[in-house]
Amino acid sequence: MKGRLYIVVLIMACLSYWSDNGLVETSFSQSSVLATGKWYKLEVDKHGVYRIDHSLVKKMGFNPSSIDPRNIRIYSQGAGMLPQLNSEPRISDLQELAIQVIGEEDGVFNSQDYILFYGEGPDRFFYDLSRDVFQYEKNLYEKSNKYFFTIGDSPGKRLQSGSSMNKALPVIREFENFVYHELDRYNVLKSGREWFGEQFDITTELTLRFELPQVIENSPVKLISDVMGQAFSNTSFNVFINGVQAGQHEISPIPNTQYGIKGRHDRDTFLINSNTVLAPGKNLQEVRYQFVKNPNFRSTGYLDFMLLQ
Repeated sequence: MKGRLYIVVLIMACLSYWSDNGLVETSFSQSSVLATGKWYKLEVDKHGVYRIDHSLVKKMGFNPSSIDPRNIRIYSQGAGMLPQLNSEPRISDLQELAIQVIGEEDGVFNSQDYILFYGEGPDRFFYDLSRDVFQYEKNLYEKSNKYFFTIGDSPGKRLQSGSSMNKALPVIREFENFVYHELDRYNVLKSGREWFGEQFDITTELTLRFELPQVIENSPVKLISDVMGQAFSNTSFNVFINGVQAGQHEISPIPNTQYGIKGRHDRDTFLINSNTVLAPGKNLQEVRYQFVKNPNFRSTGYLDFMLLQ
């Protein structure tokens, strides 16, 4: 969905960090940066700017009065899971982040001083230019991302101020926004990495509500939806946005045999006008799933994930 933009606060230096630090490493470090020094591990569960103040530094076990704040460093390995294939590139050791330390100029970490850094949660997402949609990869193994705080022997990386561009730039008044929903509750085969969320059996409907305000009039709304069905006859999922049907998943039957497949996926992208689904003017957008089952045969459905853009 496209929303109106009134205030934008950017810390852009952080966003290009991982590409600058080389996700194309083919050689590996012989020792970790964690091998020396005193460290404290922090957990981050979502993307955003985080603040570490004087009291938190003290709780970490550091003596603020003996710290030179210019030497404060924070390390991490970025968001997302490691690749499954050993042949794929990966970072071989923790990488230092560029951070901002307010009040570090005097070399003393005073009570009013604090640290700001951009932290990424465990999941990874990016914008797919070829499809004009957001792609989201949920971390299957962690619910938080880890950051490591230490005091070095020399000044650490800092965010740098850039000079203003001496030319007129376009005013950004709208942008793409999205919400994502995925739960991991059921592993149908009791094996492997594929988990599903809400089950449709006795209860055949699910309503989800998301805060997604300031949707622009007559803008395109995209719903990327993935469901799975286990039925010996044809079944379907009807999908509604704000009470208006946006699409339908049709699920073919599975064979009633011991060694046959145990379910059928259907992933689709439903495109609809924002006015049609009554999205402009609403702060909360509602997505409803309705599982249509055959009462004469075994029928169970599952929601894998959905992304509303």
